[in-house]
Amino acid sequence: SRQGIYGFRGSDTDSFRRFQNTPNTKSLPLSICYRCATSVVAEAKLLVPQIESSPFQIEGVVRNGHHDEITSGDWVICRNTQPLVILAFMLIAEGKKAKIKGKEIGAQLISLLRSTGVNIQAVCIRLLQNKREQLLKQYRDTYKMEKPEFHPAAIAMEENINVLEFLFDRLGGNVASVIQFLETTFSDQTVDITLSTIHKAKGLENKRVFFLRPDLIPSRF
Repeated sequence: SRQGIYGFRGSDTDSFRRFQNTPNTKSLPLSICYRCATSVVAEAKLLVPQIESSPFQIEGVVRNGHHDEITSGDWVICRNTQPLVILAFMLIAEGKKAKIKGKEIGAQLISLLRSTGVNIQAVCIRLLQNKREQLLKQYRDTYKMEKPEFHPAAIAMEENINVLEFLFDRLGGNVASVIQFLETTFSDQTVDITLSTIHKAKGLENKRVFFLRPDLIPSRF
């Protein structure tokens, strides 16, 4: 019930209770974690008290880290894309090879950028902000949403605009440079340092993982 991440597709934690109430049904807790080090499980217990560590696992380490420590083979995960873009910029400037997992994310940002049909930063951002306002108006007027800014599409649009605005500022307002950065940085290939949203990393494992901006969880929406 703690992993009902597909609420937008109808996933419902009440379904577990409905199953439990079916005659001749036995509930199995599945509370033992066989994948994570005991220190990681101890951290998870702060949120899910019933989780237990496998007696065969290593202890591992959970501690505060710093981006200067990120090195070849490490992963960095974050709930949102924008902090990963900022970090990628920093790591690349330090001469480190870093990629953001998800070629389609970069392609989506490029498509959004090109949809404006302009090459001037201020005009491009203003047009994208107008698109978002039109989207919010549609949700508000057509679908009668009280808080349309909480809709996943509106949230994604806001973050995409913030990402493009950041890249424009760092790359001198040059559209071609922004597109080149997006094409070369967002990739599905494994490189020295992999940056990924938590969504893209679900189910994957790595020896050492940095958790960027934990304050973004849970979402402010």
